[in-house]
Amino acid sequence: ANGGIALHCTYRYPHMAGKVQVTYAIDPCGSMEVHYRVKPRRKMIRLGMTMGLHGGLTTASYFGRGPHENMSDRNQGALMGIFRQEIQALRHDYVKPQFNGNRTDTRWVEVSDCDGAGLRFEALDTSFEWSLWDYNMQDLSQARHINELPARDAYTFNLDLFEAGAHFDFLSGGQDRQWLAKNKSYEFGFRLQPLSGDEHP
Repeated sequence: ANGGIALHCTYRYPHMAGKVQVTYAIDPCGSMEVHYRVKPRRKMIRLGMTMGLHGGLTTASYFGRGPHENMSDRNQGALMGIFRQEIQALRHDYVKPQFNGNRTDTRWVEVSDCDGAGLRFEALDTSFEWSLWDYNMQDLSQARHINELPARDAYTFNLDLFEAGAHFDFLSGGQDRQWLAKNKSYEFGFRLQPLSGDEHP
């Protein structure tokens, strides 16, 4: 009715999440709503999406818990507010490379270049967690020391409904199940909007 289009996609992950249904609704102005539905067959340490963003981005502004890294089970010391940080300041360099730089209870996040052009991610119903790195998942899993992580010319952006907390070791497959998603149906969604730079002089 509004001239937009909707794509309904089904992805199958037989050994992990089972069936994942994702709807992409795109309007004529270029905004896109993403609706995600999954009923995992197993308990999961993370439920969300990972995407690549171009390396020309420099700044992140967000409404959520910050300004420092925080996790679902360790975020009471993080303030709720609107923060603006250089992207390079978001990550946390542990001696042993691992998931890092997470921010929880986020309503929206904007990533932009020096002219203010970029993307805005906005929660539709439930707040989300996110992190942004200048390396990828494979780099993170293969590096034994922080100096082995390369600086890529593109960013890895993780947007999650749920991510295991600080008590879970993602890369070694820790045994603590206290913070894992239970085996039931989950839904979440977000709106993705382009930023032209005009809105952010």
